[in-house]
Amino acid sequence: MADVFEEALTKQAVPNVSLKGKPTHLFYVDGCLYADTIINKDAYAPSKETPARPVARRALQISLDDAYGVRRTTDDNAFVVYSTTRKESGVRKLVEFTFNATTGEAADAFVKTLKVMIATGNRTGEIPRRHVLMLINPFGGTKKALKIFDRIVQPMCEKSHVALDVVRTTHAGHALEHVRDMESLDAYDAIVTVSGDGLLHECLNGVMQRKDWQECVKKIPFGIIPAGSGNAMAKTIDVPEPIAATHNLIKGIPRGLDILSIRQQGLKQPLYAHLLFCWGLIADVDIESEKYRWAGEARFTFSGLGRIMSLRKYNGRVTYLPWDRDNKPKPAEANADGTGPKSVFDEEPNLTEWKEISGDFVSLLAMNTGWQGLDVLFGPFSDISDGAIDLSWILAGKNAKMSRMLGLLMDTTKPPVGKPGFAFAKARAIAVESTGNKGIFDVDGEVIKNKPILVDNHRCLAQILAPKNLDMPAMSLDDLPPEGLETQDLKQATSLPSLDETNDGADTPASNSGAEKPKEKEEDSNAEGTKLAEEETKPAEEETKPVQQDTETPEKQEETKPAEEE
Repeated sequence: MADVFEEALTKQAVPNVSLKGKPTHLFYVDGCLYADTIINKDAYAPSKETPARPVARRALQISLDDAYGVRRTTDDNAFVVYSTTRKESGVRKLVEFTFNATTGEAADAFVKTLKVMIATGNRTGEIPRRHVLMLINPFGGTKKALKIFDRIVQPMCEKSHVALDVVRTTHAGHALEHVRDMESLDAYDAIVTVSGDGLLHECLNGVMQRKDWQECVKKIPFGIIPAGSGNAMAKTIDVPEPIAATHNLIKGIPRGLDILSIRQQGLKQPLYAHLLFCWGLIADVDIESEKYRWAGEARFTFSGLGRIMSLRKYNGRVTYLPWDRDNKPKPAEANADGTGPKSVFDEEPNLTEWKEISGDFVSLLAMNTGWQGLDVLFGPFSDISDGAIDLSWILAGKNAKMSRMLGLLMDTTKPPVGKPGFAFAKARAIAVESTGNKGIFDVDGEVIKNKPILVDNHRCLAQILAPKNLDMPAMSLDDLPPEGLETQDLKQATSLPSLDETNDGADTPASNSGAEKPKEKEEDSNAEGTKLAEEETKPAEEETKPVQQDTETPEKQEETKPAEEE
């Protein structure tokens, strides 16, 4: 059968479908579908040489970037095009348009051609396979994951070319175990989570614990449908709500995703993270707000006010290898034995290239993503594919006053770039040690043991489905001096922490720490992340005691015990 759009284009304004009962000319030009409604069937002739044609009015325009599906209806000659529109707020809305072709054969031709065009952007070719392993955490965050899946994700995928294999997690570590223990992942074109950031953290570590991890990270991108309380990765890749995220699952393209590796005493293999490592104020707020999970994103405000009213400080030392914007790291490669990616820590570092920060820390953030929540931007210079750790810290002193911290909390969408006391630098790798092992060490929202750690960034080690026009970073690097901000007084590093592998016995990071074997969960206790063990913290001017975790997995249990003030 002839290309329906070729035919439509050669006969200007000749009705080939009807829209809302009106004769309509449906045609395609430069990535968009146009529907012109015929408003005057009486032909006119502009000149003797120009053929007569009806008068038409533009009824609608559908960008193929917004469209995600098409199907025939029960009506003999009807078909429906499914699309989205983006409001001024950035939120996407579902829309659909029903057309009636002149014959059933014509309707079939439209549907066949539109399926290819929506999936590929071309008028001819094969529809690419997109078979997705989807993991859903029914108990994570605000417990809306199943509702989001039933009402948005599944219906949109059914109308597109995406096929789903769905797994509902039942206990902490389930996603990690499932991804790690599957005989093969070759059947899948993406691994997508419906939850917060914790479930994606599990899936990442499940892949990295597989023997075929190298093939998996090259061939199978990750994806995320936000249904948690933080949703930092979804915000970073500009799919902050479920419709936009599902549209991205259908239409998004794989983009390189930097991955952080965390080495620590007692771990047989590194722990891997896609978001951040933090210590101090942000870690305290993140973990101690667990009891407010029902409040969603607002939980961080509740806990943040309490922590700022009683600021803590933690003495320690941070060393980092500066990132060179003119000589970015090469994409990640496997190490010599194939057990993981190469690391700068595999060889003796040249300390003349490393810088050192020491003193009393109010906050330390080592970020892979710019956003740490739907409205929290602490890494404005971050790009998930640049091979850099975006390092930010606040040292105790006159610039770490309560008023400044409150200002930071009240408008977290405006990063404190250029404000006194807020330091920024882009690092290739970092090392952190806390005096007396004090405070919470937080990786992707999960507690790990407070022991010296080494953190490396592996450029584009993994992939994530992202909009093809994703723009990063939020702020231009022209606003960040090569040496960073507030870094002029830093000295050259003298040493890096030693990770003594002979102590404590080797723990496997079943997802996040070398801690005890995971416990059985009660039916309603499966929330993202790891259950936080009892922890005691001291108030302002004192420091928190180290956290001990009672599960190895990164999926937080629903009931957590927050730090208590002595």
